[in-house]
Amino acid sequence: MDSTGGISGKGKLYLLKALARTNEARSTVIKLSKLELLQDRIRAFSPHINPYEKFPWTFFPYNKSAESFIIRTQISQRTIESMAWKPDVILQLGVYMSPSMRKNGYPYTCYVDTTSRIVEKEYPPWDELYRSRADKEKWMNLQQFLFSGACKVFTMSEHTRKSVIEDFNVHPDKVAAVYAGPNMGTLPSFEKNTSNKMILFVGGDFRRKGVLTLFKAFKEVQKKVEDAKLFIVGSRPKISGPGITVKGFVKSEELAELYRNASVFAMPSIFEPFGHVFLEAMAYKIPCIGSRRDAMPEIIEEDKSGFTIPAYDHNKLAEKIVYLLEDENAIKSMGTEGRRRVEKFFNWDAVAKRINEELA
Repeated sequence: MDSTGGISGKGKLYLLKALARTNEARSTVIKLSKLELLQDRIRAFSPHINPYEKFPWTFFPYNKSAESFIIRTQISQRTIESMAWKPDVILQLGVYMSPSMRKNGYPYTCYVDTTSRIVEKEYPPWDELYRSRADKEKWMNLQQFLFSGACKVFTMSEHTRKSVIEDFNVHPDKVAAVYAGPNMGTLPSFEKNTSNKMILFVGGDFRRKGVLTLFKAFKEVQKKVEDAKLFIVGSRPKISGPGITVKGFVKSEELAELYRNASVFAMPSIFEPFGHVFLEAMAYKIPCIGSRRDAMPEIIEEDKSGFTIPAYDHNKLAEKIVYLLEDENAIKSMGTEGRRRVEKFFNWDAVAKRINEELA
């Protein structure tokens, strides 16, 4: 069941296909229709509610509200009850609704990338996106209700697993870190060129994902590697300079070409619930550099598939980038290790297997 949070559109598809490959049981996908989502937004933005002038286009004001949670839950209940066959267990993606608010409802699990308590502690800009303090507490209580009622809570990292257990008082046996996979159907087959002095960043929310730190680091890198190049993909920060190319949104074919040519992938995020994009870079045999926050130290194996640095530390970031750009053998070995890590552990078939084992 899709509540539109915690996992990308492609990721949902790949997970469901992987579950289908590892299960002979019948399954179906419940997804809120565009009309239902529109009705949800209209009700969430009712006239007596401040529509967050500070963040007018973000999805959080209507998604992250107690009223919206209840509306979505009611829709899901009606949909399940109208089905010709009844499920043995429900897999809920995200935390923006519950499969049921009834004590005798169907058994369900949920799969999440982060929790509201993590956001509260680690990324204040997102924690501000509640209508009021009272609504925030209602939202927290509903998330507590969701986790407590689940027969299993699956998380994308041990970092999030710890939060579910400690912040929401869920028994450790009910919570399992099953991780996630890259947003691609099959892993690419290609010959890697490691001679390019190309640093790649891919991300939409460039402030949260550390572009400004990367920009400062790149200036330091150029002092030692004059032919270094930086490509920014997925967003358009107002930065410019020699060697910098800001691409914004690109089609999948062009993104694949950028991955093939990149020597280093750097995304020093301030806050990153999971970071599927690191797995995409690893699939293309690129050493990765991220921050020592959230799931990034779990994804990037230190000194083997890349490096993690303190958030905001542009000097340490520059040091690691220079190290890689000046050592082609390090790029090759770390890129190979990253690809192996995706093939063996961070892929959707492995995630589906872990989910099945937990439910056995």
